[in-house]
Amino acid sequence: MHLQLWDTAGQERFHAITKQYFRNADGVMIFYDCTDRASFEEASRWADLVSENRGDSIAVVIVCNKTDIPQVIPDEEGILLADRLNATFSKHSSKLGIGTEGLLKGLARKLGQLTPKGEMTTIDLDLREPNKTKRCC
Repeated sequence: MHLQLWDTAGQERFHAITKQYFRNADGVMIFYDCTDRASFEEASRWADLVSENRGDSIAVVIVCNKTDIPQVIPDEEGILLADRLNATFSKHSSKLGIGTEGLLKGLARKLGQLTPKGEMTTIDLDLREPNKTKRCC
C-alpha cells in the first residue's frame, strides 16, 4: 500500500477547496493539539467538513498530538469525536516520535476495511523523458 500524505496544518486557505480536496482522497488524518482547546475545536470543524463532503466513504483517523506534555483535552473527547465519524482514535507525540507507526498502520487498516477486495487498482505512470529530438518536415 502506498500513502500520499498532504499536510495542510489546518490552514484556512484549504477550507475554500474542501470539496475538490476531499473528492479523490481515500483517507484523512485530523490532528489536534491536546494542550489547546481551540485546536480541538478546529479539528472538530475539519471533521464536520469531511463528514459533509464524504460521509462514511473515507477512512478517518483522529489524532491527539503532543501527548508528551500534560493534556488539557481529555482522551474521552477525542474518542467521542472519532466515534461520531466512525473513525479511529490515535495518540501521538511528534516531538518524541511516539505513535507514528501505529498511526499509519491504523490509517492503512481503515483504508483496507473500506476498499472491497478485488476493487483495489493501481495506475502505472510512464515517467520516461519524452524524445526531445526535433525533426523538421
